[in-house]
Amino acid sequence: MPLPARMTRLPKESVANVSQIVTLDKALLEERVARIPQRKIDLLLAGIEIVLGR
Repeated sequence: MPLPARMTRLPKESVANVSQIVTLDKALLEERVARIPQRKIDLLLAGIEIVLGR
């Protein structure tokens, strides 16, 4: 899913790929680098549900 730089405030255009999910320890996260609008989060979650076969 495209994540435009102007929408997320990331330094460049980005993509979220719901078919390549990884986990990591929350302690490794140092700072918030972007904000994703709720409508995009809802679409990402729907995509994850599809990938998981739910």
